[in-house]
Amino acid sequence: MTDPRIKTLAKNLIGFSCAIKPGEKILIEGNGECTELVKALVKETYAVGGLPFVWPKKPEKKVLPKSPRCLRWSERLKKAMKNAIRLCLIL
Repeated sequence: MTDPRIKTLAKNLIGFSCAIKPGEKILIEGNGECTELVKALVKETYAVGGLPFVWPKKPEKKVLPKSPRCLRWSERLKKAMKNAIRLCLIL
């Protein structure tokens, strides 16, 4: 069962702090430690008519170095998403 404080926080962030309107896009970035909050934010965004996009961040593991090309592509994609979306919540 989800902690009711998480639902309240999601409702306050989406409804009041961000004031998401129907049809607005929101990018939600979160790591593995806040999955319950991310899920609650997605549900609340849908409840008010918004369009949530989730960008999951994984904990930093430096197993293999990323190629410069991969890093450039990832940064360009992230930048394009942020330009197309009015609001970004980073958790």
